[in-house]
Amino acid sequence: MWAGLLAVAAGHTAISDDSLIYTDTLKRLTPFQARLINEIYFDPRCCSVKPPIGNHENGVFYPENKLIYSVIQVLKCYPGDLSEIVPISNTTHEGILDKTANHGIALSRFRTQIDALKVLGLIHDVKFLNNGSDGSDGIYIFPNLKGLDFFMRCLGYSVYPLGAFILTLQHWNKLKDIDPFTHQKT
Repeated sequence: MWAGLLAVAAGHTAISDDSLIYTDTLKRLTPFQARLINEIYFDPRCCSVKPPIGNHENGVFYPENKLIYSVIQVLKCYPGDLSEIVPISNTTHEGILDKTANHGIALSRFRTQIDALKVLGLIHDVKFLNNGSDGSDGIYIFPNLKGLDFFMRCLGYSVYPLGAFILTLQHWNKLKDIDPFTHQKT
């Protein structure tokens, strides 16, 4: 992410490039948060919007396919051994991921880091889902234009309007035979 952000900044004069403001944001992110941002904005569902996207209230855009992640998807964003940071005795990393009863405890370990993405303005909102016995616990993320801009710049791109970057993401997905609007292989 640093390399992409610096590549964009190096290609512009300091006066005309606002990607420099994101250096402070990036240095505040934990590795977990950085991986979660990549998971969110690289997700084909995130680009299931039809331009123009810049006219949305508060910089929020609403993909046609909701960005709902299972607890396991979220926990897999952690780059280390979950058993070292999640307070469940006699449990391994795999045990945390495999046992549904451990998911709530494990996710609560990351709740403040997920909420901090909202405070940093990289997501608009997050809803923690707790549907109980059917195993559908997880999080529902509402992306925003600032987070999309941050993600784009961390990839080394500076494309405006952001609707054009959404079209780029849609094109990248189509190259992988993924339709963002159905989120399925075509």
